[in-house]
Amino acid sequence: MRTSVFLLIAVVGGYFVYHLWFSPEEATPEDYEFVGGEENPSADAEAAADQAADADGSSEANRRRDKRTSIIIGGSRGGTRGSNSARPNAIPLDDDPREAEAWELMDRLKDARNASDQAEATKLVDRIWNEYEHTDVGRLLSFEKGNEAINRFRALGRTPQGYQAAQEARKYLTPALFLGDDVVDKGQREALRKRLRQMADEMLFTGRHIDGVDQLYRTKRGDTLDVLCRKVFPQKWGIRAAPGLVMAVNRIRRPQDLRADVNIRVPIGTPKLIVAKHEFRLYFLLDGAYVRDWPVGLGAEASQTPLGTFKIRSKLVNPDWFPRQGVKIPFGNPRNILGNRWMGFADTAEFTGFGIHGTTKPQSIGKRESSGCVRMGRNDVEELFSWTPRGAEVEIRR
Repeated sequence: MRTSVFLLIAVVGGYFVYHLWFSPEEATPEDYEFVGGEENPSADAEAAADQAADADGSSEANRRRDKRTSIIIGGSRGGTRGSNSARPNAIPLDDDPREAEAWELMDRLKDARNASDQAEATKLVDRIWNEYEHTDVGRLLSFEKGNEAINRFRALGRTPQGYQAAQEARKYLTPALFLGDDVVDKGQREALRKRLRQMADEMLFTGRHIDGVDQLYRTKRGDTLDVLCRKVFPQKWGIRAAPGLVMAVNRIRRPQDLRADVNIRVPIGTPKLIVAKHEFRLYFLLDGAYVRDWPVGLGAEASQTPLGTFKIRSKLVNPDWFPRQGVKIPFGNPRNILGNRWMGFADTAEFTGFGIHGTTKPQSIGKRESSGCVRMGRNDVEELFSWTPRGAEVEIRR
């Protein structure tokens, strides 16, 4: 386990953060590895048991081997470098019925690469990418493309084209966060999450203007962040950035601190929230690239947080609470459990009354105790609230 986590940190972290930003002329390793499975202090003993059981084809040995699934995606897109894969047996987190089909294609891709059949490998990669993008196999190929983008950045250096490649790397590596637990383990996902946060901080929050990451706007007398975000930026560039995110990117502490005749950076991209229920985490993405994540609380067993895609319809500061019985419980009342922020989902034919909110029970974060809404800690929900515009998409996954 320690070896697998170290490999992921070295690849995604060390080679991006150190080699990418500080030493672009150095070589990049040719293979990238995810090793799945739970923390297991007796792994060596189990491996010995597996070897002893191989002679009679022990199903227990196979079960243990499947649990420690190892997947290596190596080489360039459609290239000839070998790839070893073992198909997980667990049910995919997104329950996509095409997962099995995608793993069959991955086996064929492995064979094509091992046989140095570049034409067949390219055809299979294109098919997986076009038809199975949202399966675990598609996410693995996205991870491969992210590493290719890192290589391009290192070749191009700190040029506009190089930063464009770095931005592509963020977008392609982000889907790997949502690989199933049967493909990657919690430690590997955490290492990747930390590295993606470092990448987001470097690209968005250090004050450097980067083409393709942000637009520059020269402020005028009378400009306010509210009007700029609601009218000017959407009309000028089609950007729906919330005031809080613009403030964070430009290190503006209060809306009234916006000055005239200065350049401010406006982050490019459509915001999207993803709630990963199995992790108890909420992710904030811009055009599919990771920016931040926070721990959350979810619905109790009897009142599950619904799966699906929703839209943020309403945003309230210091909200009153209207339980399903219809009685109003005002903000500040000890019985009001919503905390100081509410982001309500637009009702659907199947679900009504759900949303994301703070909580007066911070101990419930990371647990299933709500009536179905997504709970967040005070500081976390305030940050998310300020970054998320009305109309933003929220996807709740298993």
